[in-house]
Formats: sequence, structure tokens, C-alpha cells
Amino acid sequence: MNSWTLLVLGTCVIYTTGQPVNSGDKVPVLKEAPAEVLFREGQATRLECATEGDDSGVEYSWRKDGMHFSVGQDTLTSIDAGSLVFSQTKASDEGEYQCFAKSDFGVASTRATKLRRTYIETPAFEEKKVTVVEGKPFELRCPVPGGYPKPTISWMRHHDEDGSTENFMDRRATYSPEGTLYFSNASLDDANDKTKLVCMASSPAADEGVPLVAYYITQVTPASESTYGELIPQYLSDHVVAKVGDLTYLYCIYGGTPLAHPSWSKDGVNVDNTYKDRITRHNRSSGRRLVIKEVWAEDAGTYTCDVDNQAGRRLQHTITFSVVSAPTFTTKPEKRTLATQGEDVTIPCKATGIPSPLVSWTYNGEPVTEGVTGDGLVIKAVNKSNQGYYGCTASNEHGAEYAETALQVA
Repeated sequence: MNSWTLLVLGTCVIYTTGQPVNSGDKVPVLKEAPAEVLFREGQATRLECATEGDDSGVEYSWRKDGMHFSVGQDTLTSIDAGSLVFSQTKASDEGEYQCFAKSDFGVASTRATKLRRTYIETPAFEEKKVTVVEGKPFELRCPVPGGYPKPTISWMRHHDEDGSTENFMDRRATYSPEGTLYFSNASLDDANDKTKLVCMASSPAADEGVPLVAYYITQVTPASESTYGELIPQYLSDHVVAKVGDLTYLYCIYGGTPLAHPSWSKDGVNVDNTYKDRITRHNRSSGRRLVIKEVWAEDAGTYTCDVDNQAGRRLQHTITFSVVSAPTFTTKPEKRTLATQGEDVTIPCKATGIPSPLVSWTYNGEPVTEGVTGDGLVIKAVNKSNQGYYGCTASNEHGAEYAETALQVA
């Protein structure tokens, strides 16, 4: 008679035998696949697909966007030990790819991997000369070029005389997510026709930084009237949405003389913190941006920046911060599940996300709905015909997770 063991995973109950899990190690299982792979047009790209251990007798195939993909039809694709290889990847190759591994045990499958073209739309480089007013705020525009993923912007200072370049840092200057460099005020020392400020874009599509625009501040003119103490809004975040795990900035850029150093609070609680903290105003911006180094779900709320330069009227600005998240599993099946014929089996799969994810199942690569519950997939009175690969996908608009188990019945 079998010795029955009760395992409790969260709220999910699994009835199974006391057989060791590693007794099914010879059943092939696939290695995890990435959610996304980037390619440059015209270069070689490889989508990995391989089993853990020996893959003797395994037959590999691929689907693109849910349809069978004919490998080698255009002579630019091939399968190398299961992996799909593009010798010269084209824009038309973009799509969702999924690998299937057929064996005597069943059909294993990977998660769907998005193959995306990385590119950057580089505009014609321009050099501009600007005149600013002493003590007044000003801005240097640098629109972020189109591309995937979105290019990252930085600002450099280039010295024409010796050709040297350095990262531009100034307590008065902060650049926005759109690339514009905001100066809280202009100083007479800013005028220099031998030094330019250069906006640079970086992208996986380019081996080096891409210069977008350069500015020479050629003249700083005296102000016609005093605005000492006046705080002037330059760039203020309003409603920010961020994904769990991302690095995010909230902006509170006010110009004027003297320089203001905003203080930050969340739902009435001070969050200035220190530079070592996960949330802090200390990030070389004199408080004009609040950095959240890794977004958590509980970071959602109302943030307020309190701006005071000790010379003018104190101002406040409120920002609504919302958090979303791709699905993450709270319970998922092991790569191999062993069961005894005749017992009821629950393959566990539960996930969380913002918004709540939709959970779907496959059996040997094909959709299955019978037996699906909130805790997993239930198979009543399991028998040999139920053996095979069961895959669980949790998805929402922000991403997807996939887990698969090989169910072996003894």
C-alpha cells in the first residue's frame, strides 16, 4: 500500500506519493527561455532552446506568433541542437517565438520569447549658440530620438582646445526624462565659446554614444530687472506610473536665484533619507529629483516636494505615483512531478501582479481548460494517459511568466 504524504504550498494542497523527485530525472525538461531577445538588423541572432542533460531522441520545432515556423525556408534560418539561428536577421523576423521538444514522453515547450529589433532614429547633429540672462533660469532642449528600447540620454562637456570630454555635472543643472537640460539660473561663468554642452544618446543599437545636439553658451547678458528670490517652475512630474523593480525618478525642478533644494515627503512622511537609502533626494540633483532605486508595490502614493530658497515664497508641488507589475509566481510547479496511478493530483500555479494576471494552461503544448482552479490544475484519478508536460502561463499587460512540469505516473 502507498504511503501518502500531505504537502501544503500556500493555500494549495497536493496529494502525492512519497517517491523521490529525482527518480524522473531521465525525462527531458527544457531550460528556461528569456522573455525578450534583441537583434540588430543584418546580424546573426540565436534563440536558445535546449534540454537539461541528454537530448537523445528529442525532436525540436518552433512556432512564430502561434503558427508553425518553417525553419530554413528562406535559407537564413536553421536549428542548431534545438536553438533557432538567424544568419542575417531581418525586421520581418520580429515576433513571438516558442520552442517545442518532442520525445517519447510528450511535448515540452518554452515560454514565448519576443524577438525585437533594436534601433535608434538618429537625427542630423546640430551645433547651436545661445545667449542667456544672468540669474534667470534657462533650458537646453534635446528631444529623445525614437528607438527600441527607448534611448538613454546623458549630457557631456566637450573642450574644443584639447578635445577632452567629461560628464557634465553642475548643482544648478538637471535633465528631464525628455532629455532637456534645465539650469536653475545662469552665471557669468557659463559663457564660453571654446566649450560646448553635448546631448548624447545611448542604445543597444549603437556601439558608441550618439551625439544629438551641442550648445555653446556664447553670452550671458545682465538682467533688466531683479527677480531675486522668485521660484519659477521648469519641469514638474505630475502623474508617474512605474513598474515594480524599475529605477524611477520624480522631478521637482524650480529655477531661480538663490538655488532651491526641495525636500520630499510621501503621504506626509519625510523621504529625503540618505544617499544609501532605496528612496532618496541625494542623487547629485540638489533635491530636484527623488530617486526610487527599486520600485516596490507599496511605493504607490502621493509625493510632495517642498521648495524653499530662503529668499522667496515657499512652494509645494504634489505628484501622484502609481505602481504596476508584471506577474510573479507565488506558487509554481517543480520541473518534474511524480504521481501514483489512481490518485488526485494538483499541479500548483498561483501568481500575483498589478493588475491581477490571467493564468492559462497547456498540456503537451496545447491549451487545456478542464480541471483549472484558483490553486492550479487538478487531475482526478491520474493514470498513464495523463503523463506529459503541463505548462502554466501567468500574464497581464506588463509581462508574462511561464513554468512547466513533466508529470510522470508510476
